[in-house]
Amino acid sequence: SPATLENRGRLALAVKDPNMAIQCAQAILSREPEYPPAWQLLARAFQEVDQPLEALRALDHAVACSPEPKILEMERADLLHRTQGIETALVAWQELAERYPGDSLVLAGLARLEVEAGNTQAAVQAGRQALQADLGQLAPEDKLSLNCLIGQQLRIAGQPEEAISYLRDAIHQETQHIEAYLELGRAYQELRQTSQALSVYKEAMSIAPKNPWPYYHAGITLKDCKDYAEAENLLRRAAQLAPRDVNIHRQLGALVALNLIHNRGTLNMVE
Repeated sequence: SPATLENRGRLALAVKDPNMAIQCAQAILSREPEYPPAWQLLARAFQEVDQPLEALRALDHAVACSPEPKILEMERADLLHRTQGIETALVAWQELAERYPGDSLVLAGLARLEVEAGNTQAAVQAGRQALQADLGQLAPEDKLSLNCLIGQQLRIAGQPEEAISYLRDAIHQETQHIEAYLELGRAYQELRQTSQALSVYKEAMSIAPKNPWPYYHAGITLKDCKDYAEAENLLRRAAQLAPRDVNIHRQLGALVALNLIHNRGTLNMVE
């Protein structure tokens, strides 16, 4: 039966046997050429064997014969992104947003593409609309991702006060999400609220002690406050955790030199 062959094909994909999945999908379509799940299976299998044009054709068939094609259209837009680039994919997502107004899943997908395209305000707008429109479609990880996305983009746009609200929401949803802590710390830095920024970075260090970036950002914050000795300690720790990161080592080198100059100046004043 089609259902049995479909399950067999999906299992084949799961165990990295796309050729078997293609055979199963084609066997279904030889009997039922208007069976959308078989076209979807075929598209995914073609992607696994690096035949993106065939995958697009299969998804076009799936969309054409499906009574509810939204998920298939989203999959097609993702495939366009991988095969034809950001501009083509962005047009596809914008068309989907017009076709399915107020759909939180579509708006979330559009927001991510707008970020990649560098369209900060459009990304924030789509992300906010996705959260406001959500009636249970978005998974918890989707909401977390959107709150981080909006917070980051607002910070980039020079609106750190607004960014803080979304980043706090992200941390409330997932207390282990380091990226949200880093963005929140940077937002506080931009507001020159140093103690809050350092508090956030220290919390991130306790959650992820092997991640170099909380140490790095805390070190830069202390450097800006002219606490060069402690800043150097933190940047040394970051450099130990990321021995190949050029930026961290460059900042550490500059700070070591600054610290030497500062210490000499202090000694001269004492003399």
